[in-house]
Amino acid sequence: TRSGIRLEDGLLPLTEQHMTELLRFAKENASEELYLMLLIGCFTGARLGTITTLRVSAMEQAVRDPKVPGMWVLPVGPGTGIATKFDVSADLMIPDPLMAILKNYATSRRHLDRVIKAVPENKSYLFLTRFSNPYKVAAVDREMVDLRRAGQIAGLKFLQEFKFHQTRATYGTWLMTICLKAASVKASIEFVKRAMHHRNEATTFGYITFIEHTQAKIEVANAFTEAFLGIGSRVRDEANA
Repeated sequence: TRSGIRLEDGLLPLTEQHMTELLRFAKENASEELYLMLLIGCFTGARLGTITTLRVSAMEQAVRDPKVPGMWVLPVGPGTGIATKFDVSADLMIPDPLMAILKNYATSRRHLDRVIKAVPENKSYLFLTRFSNPYKVAAVDREMVDLRRAGQIAGLKFLQEFKFHQTRATYGTWLMTICLKAASVKASIEFVKRAMHHRNEATTFGYITFIEHTQAKIEVANAFTEAFLGIGSRVRDEANA
């Protein structure tokens, strides 16, 4: 990337290779919860505060996006029990393969054992620690320290500076790239702004600036890419509405 070009919080997206290596390594060396959180970050762009407060009940109430085959829409923000930055009311777009993975985890013995031990007000959380408490950002940060250390020992040098929020930067860059191929800059900004739950349009525009000044191309596994193939049509439809 060109020196000086950064995205939200001064971070850069992961390359396709690094994202693949990160997820593969996390699946084999991190807790199942951290691995799933990284998946959600990479394929929905959700902030960590949103991910740690996801509720099983919310996933059960999610609906399929009528305009994008293979995509689920899950409301987040005030009234949902799922936190968002600045208490923004928004929808989280979740690809079908990822939703299936999360629902399987929600009914797994590992998760249900933690739910049984949790106090009533915490039983609805998707992610509970081994002590059956909701995850705090600080707890995830501690696990990330261990993941980075193990990754460096394994030769994954990029993990030395990796921060969880880079999953969001990766998703945003990829989504904006898809939108710009399908619609105008204005329509792309409006769509990505809603998808990323940005408060200010300037934050969204930063992704266009980044794409214009870098040769980086964000790609993902075919199963997830296919879930987003309808986004281009949706952006065009909304722009023409």
